[in-house]
Formats: sequence, C-alpha cells, structure tokens
Amino acid sequence: MSTQIEIREWQPGDGLACSWANRAPSRIPCGPPVAVQVNRVHSGTQFEKAYRRVVCALHLPGSVQPGEVMVDAEKAARERLAVAHWDEYQALIAEEISRRVEEAYSFASEELRRIATGQEAS
Repeated sequence: MSTQIEIREWQPGDGLACSWANRAPSRIPCGPPVAVQVNRVHSGTQFEKAYRRVVCALHLPGSVQPGEVMVDAEKAARERLAVAHWDEYQALIAEEISRRVEEAYSFASEELRRIATGQEAS
C-alpha cells in the first residue's frame, strides 16, 4: 500500500474551513484556505481512496505547526517576564514552595510540621 500526496493551490469550490481548524489553538486560529492536500492511497496497481484536505498557511505540510509556535512563544514570554521581574519572581516561588510544603504536612502535628519545614521553635 502506498500514498501519493499532491498539494495544489486552493480554488473556489474547494471549501472554506481548514481541515485542522477544530484542533488549532484558540490564540492562533486557522487563517483563510490557501491549498488543498490530496492523498491518494494505492494498493499495488489498484487505486483505493482519495482523501482531500483544505489547509490554511499554518497547516501546509512541512510548515510551522501552530501548537509548537504557541508552546515556544509562551515559554519565551514567561522567561522574559521572569528576568524582567527577577526579585518578585523569586519571592513568588518561595511563597508557592512554602504554601505547598505547609499543605503537604497539614495532617501532621505542629511539632512535626516545624521539624519538616525547618522552622525554628518559638
């Protein structure tokens, strides 16, 4: 079994919605259709099926993938924000660690929580 892939320019009548629109990240929606991808499946010398997909520029085979763009962009933005507000970022991390440790030992007696969290006796 083999698949032959043909990509051609979109033409009126091919459809308006990108075939991947329902899976596109909400912050990077699909754009207008630009191409049609036709996959023809052959078994030996016999043609079996053809699958046709309308695609936007983000979903052209071999193009950038919207989900990857979002992950990379969000990571870069978080890093830039953390660097720009480093002291505040470190304070927030310390607060969150402390809160989580307190929650983790909420079942324990006050003395055990003090020992587990490294607090001085008062």
